[in-house]
Amino acid sequence: MEKQIDVSGIERLEFYADAIYNIKIATAKSTSLIIRTHVEGEYAENVVLDIKQQNSTLNITPGFTPFFNRDNDKLAAHKVIAITLDVIVPENLFVTISSKIASLECHGNYQYFQAYLNQGTCVIKNFKGNGKINTKIGDISILNTQDVGILAISEKGIVTGRPYQEQFYNLKIKTVSGDITILETN
Repeated sequence: MEKQIDVSGIERLEFYADAIYNIKIATAKSTSLIIRTHVEGEYAENVVLDIKQQNSTLNITPGFTPFFNRDNDKLAAHKVIAITLDVIVPENLFVTISSKIASLECHGNYQYFQAYLNQGTCVIKNFKGNGKINTKIGDISILNTQDVGILAISEKGIVTGRPYQEQFYNLKIKTVSGDITILETN
């Protein structure tokens, strides 16, 4: 399933993605938001995206069709659904992603990018902008962000890579028990 939405006049995109397994997000020089949804599992045909605009903010939440009822039998626990989002957003927006299970891959130019992940891993590549990434148990990898100052804190994990040096763009990375790796390649 693919949706393309003109987001002229939108300043913020907020993804509430507790049912999402994997999110890939990138930016493009465009005024369109493109969301490609890949769904696997027995309930795939009942998955929809709920998109609501409130002032200059667009909220995107996956859900189910209005009259959908999950089976409540002995096999219901084994009926797994896996949802993946591939998202392309216009450059220089304020983007928020919140998920309990998703892994995240992000690259592009953002005004501000923030992600709150519970157990998923996070990979940031070729990123430009300000932001904040928080995970509880997911590892975080930062690749090719020479123009971005990265303040990395892991309460119980290991932080490897370059030390923090304030830049024009700054990214605050924090995890409770995951590891943080910062790599620069040419």
